Formats: sequence, C-alpha cells, structure tokens
Amino acid sequence: IRNTPFDSKDIQKEFLRENIDGASCCGRKEFIKLYAYTLADHPVAVVLDLDSLVLKPLDDLFDAIILEDYDILGSSIPIHDKKNVNNLPKKIDAFYTKDYNMVNAGGEKY
Repeated sequence: IRNTPFDSKDIQKEFLRENIDGASCCGRKEFIKLYAYTLADHPVAVVLDLDSLVLKPLDDLFDAIILEDYDILGSSIPIHDKKNVNNLPKKIDAFYTKDYNMVNAGGEKY
C-alpha cells in the first residue's frame, strides 16, 4: 500500500488544493498511479484501475514496448490517429487508453 505521492497542502494553486479530493472518483489518490513510473527494473509496468475489464489479450501491447522494430500496423493494436499512421516511432515506450467514460459517444468511431 502506498501513500499519495504528495501532500495536498503543497499544491500551489488554491482552487486545486481546495477541490482535489472532489475531483474524479478518487481525488488525490488518483496520483498513486504515478508510482508505476518508478518501476525501472521491469520492462513493462501496467496500471489498471480497479474497474478495468480486459477484453482482449495484451500481448501485442507488451511486444510493441519490449521488441525492437515491432510492426505495430500488422498487430491488433488499434491506431486511433489514422492521419499520422506513417509517423509512428520505431520504439514505443508507453500506451494510453481511454476509459469508457472518456469516449466521445458518437464522435469517435472504434
């Protein structure tokens, strides 16, 4: 079990300092996820919320991070920014996925 990586009284902006515990579902506890970035001895660190539901294998995501020159276009990894598909880096260091409540219903096609 980890403590929040900062004390809320150290937040400089008054509005955030006074409202952080009402922000999102978990307030300042959301920042505990930042500890994943300290796991430098591991090739991959996965951060999942408690309400996550993994529906497909994550192998392609791990392979894209670990393997050199991984063919991301030939994998099952969805690419949401189709306009920049030719500018993908050879080495992928991190992936960001959206929670279901962050998706723009009707605005994005998945």
